[in-house]
Amino acid sequence: MEDTEYAGFWIRCGASLIDTLIFVVVISIPMTLIYGDNYWFNFPSDQVTLGYWDFLLTQVTPIVGTIWFWLRFMGTPGKMILAGTVVIRIRTTDRVNFTSTNTNNEEVTN
Repeated sequence: MEDTEYAGFWIRCGASLIDTLIFVVVISIPMTLIYGDNYWFNFPSDQVTLGYWDFLLTQVTPIVGTIWFWLRFMGTPGKMILAGTVVIRIRTTDRVNFTSTNTNNEEVTN
């Protein structure tokens, strides 16, 4: 992990754009099959979603898909295309000490 080279802003931006394009294509096909032309042209302005499938496909699927790609392939499709991976770095100490003071202001180690 010491020789890890982090991707710059434009590579991350490009990967995000690729991911967005893929999700739009994948989600728009079933949305058009379920809701027809109403999804694209006659969307009521007073509604947030058209129904259960709209919420499931446009809100839940991208979150679940992104997490699945992170866990399965260590990166989303955009990152894989641009040769990147998700790096998770956890920093820990060898030992955690909890200290407190008693009524005589003496330090006590648990």
